Amino acid sequence: MADKFPLKVLYVEDDSITRLEVSKYLENRVEKLMVASNGQEGLRLYQEDPADVVITDIRMPIMGGLEMIRAIKEFKKPKSIIVTTAYNETDLLIECIDVGVNKFLLKPLVLHKLDSVLQNILSEA
Repeated sequence: MADKFPLKVLYVEDDSITRLEVSKYLENRVEKLMVASNGQEGLRLYQEDPADVVITDIRMPIMGGLEMIRAIKEFKKPKSIIVTTAYNETDLLIECIDVGVNKFLLKPLVLHKLDSVLQNILSEA
């Protein structure tokens, strides 16, 4: 596998199977990975150690992804925010744009597409 991307990534996903699969993949692709199971946990991790990239689900218990993104941006804006969701709803897309989401990926995630997004983040830096 190619060298790791020099990125610190926060990955937030409430579905345990998806979280495990994508986390395993990201561990091999990025320099540092922090993983959370809901927005509240993700916000806490981000405040302790701000990530370059936030990858988050939208709909999660305790605190949803968009609420977490708003709180994160008030603390310190990441280089990029990627939203993953199984929902393809116009209202959600518009809300994602309003909060400054950089990329919207539909589930199930295609890992090589995620890889391309990370590569683009680096090339834009």
